[in-house]
Amino acid sequence: MNESPELAACNSAEEGLRIWEWVGQSATEAERRHGTMHSKYAVIDGRRSLVGSYNLDPRSEKLNIESALVFEQPELSGRLRDAFVNNDLRYCREVTASQAAEFETPDDVVERFRQSIGHLFEPEL
Repeated sequence: MNESPELAACNSAEEGLRIWEWVGQSATEAERRHGTMHSKYAVIDGRRSLVGSYNLDPRSEKLNIESALVFEQPELSGRLRDAFVNNDLRYCREVTASQAAEFETPDDVVERFRQSIGHLFEPEL
Protein backbone atom coordinates (compact mmCIF):
# COMPACT_ATOMS: atom_id res chain seq x y z
CA MET A 1 0.00 0.00 0.00
CA ASN A 2 1.44 3.39 -1.01
CA GLU A 3 1.54 6.19 1.55
CA SER A 4 -0.11 9.48 0.74
CA PRO A 5 2.32 12.41 0.38
CA GLU A 6 0.85 13.83 3.58
CA LEU A 7 1.45 10.65 5.56
CA ALA A 8 4.94 10.33 4.11
CA ALA A 9 5.67 13.88 5.32
CA CYS A 10 4.52 12.97 8.81
CA ASN A 11 6.50 9.75 8.92
CA SER A 12 9.71 11.03 7.36
CA ALA A 13 10.75 13.38 10.16
CA GLU A 14 13.01 12.56 13.00
CA GLU A 15 11.31 11.76 16.26
CA GLY A 16 10.31 14.85 18.19
CA LEU A 17 7.84 17.66 18.21
CA ARG A 18 6.33 18.73 14.90
CA ILE A 19 3.94 21.65 14.57
CA TRP A 20 1.57 22.19 11.68
CA GLU A 21 -0.36 25.39 11.06
CA TRP A 22 -3.69 25.38 9.20
CA VAL A 23 -3.51 27.75 6.22
CA GLY A 24 -6.60 26.56 4.35
CA GLN A 25 -4.73 26.02 1.10
CA SER A 26 -2.92 23.03 -0.30
CA ALA A 27 0.43 23.33 -2.04
CA THR A 28 -1.26 22.62 -5.38
CA GLU A 29 -3.98 25.29 -5.05
CA ALA A 30 -3.40 28.72 -6.56
CA GLU A 31 -5.54 30.44 -3.93
CA ARG A 32 -7.01 29.77 -0.51
CA ARG A 33 -10.30 27.92 -0.85
CA HIS A 34 -10.85 26.56 2.65
CA GLY A 35 -12.00 28.38 5.76
CA THR A 36 -10.42 28.71 9.13
CA MET A 37 -9.98 26.07 11.77
CA HIS A 38 -10.43 27.02 15.41
CA SER A 39 -9.93 23.61 16.96
CA LYS A 40 -6.91 22.81 19.06
CA TYR A 41 -5.66 19.28 19.34
CA ALA A 42 -2.48 17.34 19.65
CA VAL A 43 -1.58 13.69 19.32
CA ILE A 44 1.34 13.24 21.66
CA ASP A 45 2.75 9.76 21.15
CA GLY A 46 0.05 7.76 19.41
CA ARG A 47 -1.44 6.94 22.83
CA ARG A 48 -2.15 10.33 24.41
CA SER A 49 -4.00 13.26 22.93
CA LEU A 50 -5.27 16.68 23.85
CA VAL A 51 -8.48 18.22 22.48
CA GLY A 52 -10.07 21.48 23.54
CA SER A 53 -10.70 25.17 23.09
CA TYR A 54 -7.81 26.37 25.26
CA ASN A 55 -5.48 28.91 23.64
CA LEU A 56 -1.94 29.13 25.01
CA ASP A 57 -2.08 32.81 25.87
CA PRO A 58 -2.64 35.01 28.96
CA ARG A 59 -6.19 35.93 27.95
CA SER A 60 -7.29 32.29 27.88
CA GLU A 61 -5.49 31.58 31.12
CA LYS A 62 -6.93 34.51 33.10
CA LEU A 63 -10.12 35.74 31.43
CA ASN A 64 -11.76 33.32 29.01
CA ILE A 65 -13.51 30.17 30.02
CA GLU A 66 -11.50 27.55 28.17
CA SER A 67 -11.24 23.81 28.44
CA ALA A 68 -8.99 21.01 27.32
CA LEU A 69 -9.27 17.27 27.69
CA VAL A 70 -6.18 15.09 27.85
CA PHE A 71 -6.76 11.38 27.40
CA GLU A 72 -4.78 8.20 27.03
CA GLN A 73 -6.54 5.94 24.61
CA PRO A 74 -4.49 4.55 21.72
CA GLU A 75 -7.46 3.74 19.48
CA LEU A 76 -8.99 7.21 19.78
CA SER A 77 -5.58 8.90 19.47
CA GLY A 78 -4.96 6.89 16.30
CA ARG A 79 -8.29 7.96 14.84
CA LEU A 80 -7.52 11.60 15.62
CA ARG A 81 -4.10 11.27 13.97
CA ASP A 82 -5.59 9.56 10.91
CA ALA A 83 -8.25 12.28 10.55
CA PHE A 84 -5.52 14.92 10.61
CA VAL A 85 -3.25 13.10 8.17
CA ASN A 86 -6.03 12.13 5.74
CA ASN A 87 -8.13 15.32 5.85
CA ASP A 88 -6.34 18.33 7.28
CA LEU A 89 -2.61 18.00 6.68
CA ARG A 90 -2.79 18.91 2.99
CA TYR A 91 -4.16 22.34 4.01
CA CYS A 92 -1.40 23.00 6.55
CA ARG A 93 2.19 24.11 6.55
CA GLU A 94 4.82 22.81 8.89
CA VAL A 95 6.28 25.37 11.26
CA THR A 96 10.01 24.77 11.53
CA ALA A 97 12.15 25.51 14.58
CA SER A 98 13.60 28.60 12.89
CA GLN A 99 10.12 29.87 11.99
CA ALA A 100 8.94 29.26 15.56
CA ALA A 101 11.92 31.29 16.81
CA GLU A 102 10.68 34.20 14.69
CA PHE A 103 7.49 34.27 16.79
CA GLU A 104 9.72 35.38 19.68
CA THR A 105 11.36 38.17 17.64
CA PRO A 106 9.23 38.78 14.54
CA ASP A 107 10.54 40.59 11.48
CA ASP A 108 7.19 42.31 10.91
CA VAL A 109 7.19 45.80 12.44
CA VAL A 110 3.48 45.65 13.37
CA GLU A 111 3.95 42.37 15.24
CA ARG A 112 7.01 43.75 17.06
CA PHE A 113 4.93 46.79 18.10
CA ARG A 114 2.16 44.52 19.44
CA GLN A 115 4.69 42.59 21.47
CA SER A 116 6.30 45.76 22.80
CA ILE A 117 3.01 47.13 24.20
CA GLY A 118 1.24 43.88 25.05
CA HIS A 119 2.49 43.88 28.64
CA LEU A 120 0.53 47.11 29.25
CA PHE A 121 -2.74 45.20 28.90
CA GLU A 122 -1.88 42.12 30.96
CA PRO A 123 -3.42 43.51 34.20
CA GLU A 124 -6.80 43.66 32.43
CA LEU A 125 -6.63 40.04 31.36
